[in-house]
Amino acid sequence: MQEAESILFAALDRGRHSDVWMLDEEGLRHFAAIVTTYDYQMRRAPLAAIIDAGNRLERFCAGESFDQMAYRRA
Repeated sequence: MQEAESILFAALDRGRHSDVWMLDEEGLRHFAAIVTTYDYQMRRAPLAAIIDAGNRLERFCAGESFDQMAYRRA
């Protein structure tokens, strides 16, 4: 994910300077692999796991720490 972040920041920098907003070939391959993996996982994940993950994400976005979430589950 760190490599994906670097690729994305590089594309954003290029876009700011050239007004061309796109990934280069390496970046496209990298993100295609991420999206393919995500698609594979989403096809196999039980709906309850997806709902639970969404709920945890909402609580995290609202300021609840991962430690608080782990304590709640225990």
